[in-house]
Order: sequence, then C-alpha cells, then structure tokens
Amino acid sequence: MSPPDPVIAHVSTAVSLASSPGSPAFKAFIEAIVKAIREQAAQPVPLLLTTQQAWEFLGLSRAAFFRLRSSDVIPKPVAVEGVGRRYRRIDLERFAAALKPSRRKVTREVVEA
Repeated sequence: MSPPDPVIAHVSTAVSLASSPGSPAFKAFIEAIVKAIREQAAQPVPLLLTTQQAWEFLGLSRAAFFRLRSSDVIPKPVAVEGVGRRYRRIDLERFAAALKPSRRKVTREVVEA
C-alpha cells in the first residue's frame, strides 16, 4: 500500500474545515496557506538559469528542450565566466510569451470553423 498523498490530505483537511469557516482551526489553516504563499513569493527569482532550470521554467521535458535548442528555436544561452552557459530569464519569458498568441489564434480558428 502506498503512503497517502500529502496534497490529498491537505485538500481533505480544507474541505472538512470549510464546513466551519469561523472556527479557529479554519483560521489557522488559512493563515498557514497565506504564510506559505508569502514565503514562496519572497524567494528570489534568478535572472540567469541553468539548462535544467530553463527547461523546467518553460515546462518542457529535457528531450523537448534539447530538440528545440538544437533547432535554434530557444534563445541562445550566454557564457558566464567561471560558471558556464546560462539562459537569461527575460529571453525565456519573451520566448514563451511569443508562443501564446499563436496558440490562441489556432484555438480561435478551430472553434470558429
């Protein structure tokens, strides 16, 4: 038997606490969520990403990332002395943003057809 999924445990806790939103347990649960969000938001976002961070940032598999990189689709990394190649986050953000309109256009064309 596999161990219980922590996400499911948290969701079931939230569902049980939602039935009594005024309870101290519910307030503590909400405060814990807010604290976790603040801690996540307070973490610095690197300006230069390693290759692994770059494919994770784009939501690609390792193989897909390298396939696109070898086709010169993904922005080129910059050389950082003493560290190696790094991808500028701004370049990856622009790359991802440029992909979104074309997806919307394709979706719109399919829906209208």
